[in-house]
Amino acid sequence: MTNNNELIHIKKNGGSVYLSHLFNQAAVSAELLNDENFRKKVDEKMVENQFDKKFSKDFKTADYTIIIGIINKYHEERPKIPFFSKVSLGYTIKRMQNLGYKVELKNINKC
Repeated sequence: MTNNNELIHIKKNGGSVYLSHLFNQAAVSAELLNDENFRKKVDEKMVENQFDKKFSKDFKTADYTIIIGIINKYHEERPKIPFFSKVSLGYTIKRMQNLGYKVELKNINKC
């Protein structure tokens, strides 16, 4: 989590299996963050790891952006991913948006 309330999930593009795991990781964490007890546990872990950011007491999903980053060898703004992964990603993004989050997809060029 960044100071700008961005929740970042990143994986290398190794095909549909790896990307499905990434998309599920983002969606499950988005759902879990709606649970106040879970957020308290995350806050405790962040303190243990000397991270000075915590979730707001009046947590609102609309205040957070979930970023899905895919490490690729391509330079395009949007990552190149297999067709089935595109379909899966569309459902995942819709699921998180229905919870109120903003969602961004980023291509990370591995140079």
